[in-house]
Amino acid sequence: MMIRISIAAISCLFLLSSATQARQCPDKKATQVDGSIVNSGDEDTCGVGLVIFGVGGGLFGEKCPDAKILTPAHQECLGDDNEGTKCVADDDMIVERQSCACGGLVVPWIAVGIPTTCECDPPIAFGTVEDFKTMPCPEVQDPTAR
Repeated sequence: MMIRISIAAISCLFLLSSATQARQCPDKKATQVDGSIVNSGDEDTCGVGLVIFGVGGGLFGEKCPDAKILTPAHQECLGDDNEGTKCVADDDMIVERQSCACGGLVVPWIAVGIPTTCECDPPIAFGTVEDFKTMPCPEVQDPTAR
């Protein structure tokens, strides 16, 4: 008799535990993170000034970094609440890099002239950033309901 009660109790606990686990949903969503452009390396001043054989530069004007790192807008799992959803991994997104230098009225091979503007090369792939998305939690049927 005692064994039957123990088996029945264990069976009930298993069913309740399974139903509770099946209904669990993290209730979280992916959070939007803005894209960014970060200057990398030293900055030169492009504007009024003089460059002779690569020495010198602008005295005042636009700042020009050695490179710009371009990170696209993406989503991250930061723990923001949202009932009935979960935050899951999505495809990676490409991070790009642009090499920049003062240009304008400068002869490139001998680096002589007046550096008037910051000129950047077309972006190239530099790495990736992980992206996430919000997905609904699946509807789960209660195993104790008939």
